[in-house]
Amino acid sequence: MRAGTIFYSSSQPEIFAGSEEPPVPVDSWREEYPDYLLNEQSVIIDPAPALNVLTVGSVARHDATYDSQRYPEIHQLSPASENQPSPFTRHGPSVKGALKPDLVAHGGNLACPIEFNSQQWRTDMRGLGVLTMNYQFQGNTLYKEISGTSFSAPYITHLAGRLLNEYPKASADLLRAMLVNHASLPPEVESTFPEEMREGYKSQSSTYNREISRDVGGYGRVNEGDLFRSSDQCVVLMCEETIEKDSCQFYELPLPSSYLRKARGLRELSVTLAYSPAVRTTRLDYVATQISYRLVRGKSLDEVQAFFNKDRQKDAEARNDDATPNRDISAQLRGRGTVQSSKWTFKQRNPLEKWFVVVIRQDREWNHQDVLESEPYALVVTVADRDNEHAQLYAEIRTKLELQLQARDEAKQRAVLSSN
Repeated sequence: MRAGTIFYSSSQPEIFAGSEEPPVPVDSWREEYPDYLLNEQSVIIDPAPALNVLTVGSVARHDATYDSQRYPEIHQLSPASENQPSPFTRHGPSVKGALKPDLVAHGGNLACPIEFNSQQWRTDMRGLGVLTMNYQFQGNTLYKEISGTSFSAPYITHLAGRLLNEYPKASADLLRAMLVNHASLPPEVESTFPEEMREGYKSQSSTYNREISRDVGGYGRVNEGDLFRSSDQCVVLMCEETIEKDSCQFYELPLPSSYLRKARGLRELSVTLAYSPAVRTTRLDYVATQISYRLVRGKSLDEVQAFFNKDRQKDAEARNDDATPNRDISAQLRGRGTVQSSKWTFKQRNPLEKWFVVVIRQDREWNHQDVLESEPYALVVTVADRDNEHAQLYAEIRTKLELQLQARDEAKQRAVLSSN
C-alpha cells in the first residue's frame, strides 16, 4: 500500500484519559506525573504508528486554570509546566523502534485539585487548552477552548499548508522533511524525566539505549523562524530525487570556508530525509524499501564514492556518520523511520574539509508492483551560523552552488566533444 502523507494526532481517541483496569494513574494525575506517560496504557495506537505519516504529540502551553488565576486558594495544580509533555499525550516507539510521535506542538494541559479525596478523575482544563472553532456555535460562542493531541496536529497541518504556499510543487515527502528538519526537542521535555528514570529506561531490555524524551517528544517542536525562507545566518537547501534499487547517491555540501573556520563559534548542520515506501501489515518486514543517509567527511567526491561502491556494499551498511559526538540522534535510531533527521553542532572546523551526504537504498524482494525501480525521496539540509554577526551564508553558498553548476556544465561539454 502506498499513500500520501497524512497528519495524525498521536492518540486515537484524541487523548490518553487514564485507565481504570489497571488504574493509571493510581491516585493522582499530578503526583504520578510523568511516570504514567510511559505506561503501556498510554502507548500510541492506530493509526498513529504508521510510518508514512506525521504523528503529532502534545506539550503544554499554560499551567494555571482560569479559576486558579482568579482564586489562588482553590489550589488547582497542573502536572505539566510550560513546554513539558501534556499529561494526556501518548508515547512511542512505532514499528521496529521507529521514533513516534515525530513532532510535538501545543495541545493543552489539565489540572486537578490538591484535595482530590479519591476523585482523581475530576480534572479541569479551562484556561489550559487551545482556542479553536466551536462546532456548536449556534446559541454559544464562535470559539471554544479544548485540550488534546487532536489540537496539536492541526497546527502542524497549518504549517504544512503555509509551506505549500511557498513551494506549490513540493511533494508530501518534502513537506514532511522540511517540518522535521526545523524541529528541536524543548529542554523542558528532557528535564521532565529525572536522571534516575532516564537511566532506568535505557537499561531495560525492551527500551535498551533509548531516550525517554525522544519516545515521548520525537524530533520536538517546529521552529517557524527559519521554516519558510533562508537568511544570512541560516540557509535551507532542499531537493527531490529518485534512487534506483540497491544504489547510492552523493551530495557535496556547499559549505563555505567562513562556516568551516577554525575560530570558535557555535554552528549547526541539520540533515533530514523523507520517503514513502510501499508497506504491508502482513509482513515481518513492514517496509519494502529502506532508504537512509550518512553525513561523511572526505578529501574528494571520488574518495567517498570509492568507499560506497557496490563491491563494498556491506561496508556501506556499517559506515557511520562522521562527527558522531556532535550529533543529537544516531543513524541507527533515525534510520528506523521513513522521515529521518539528525542535527550536528560544531564549535570549530577546518576550512579545507569537504562534507558529503550519501543516500543509500536497500531493498527487500517483495516482487510487488508498489515497489518502484526508482524510489522518490526528499532531502533537506539546514546550515546555520547564528553566532556570527557578520555571516553572509546565503550569498556564499549561492556562489559555491553556481560554481559547481558551471563546472558540471563544462565537464558535460568536454564529454560531448570527446565523444565526437
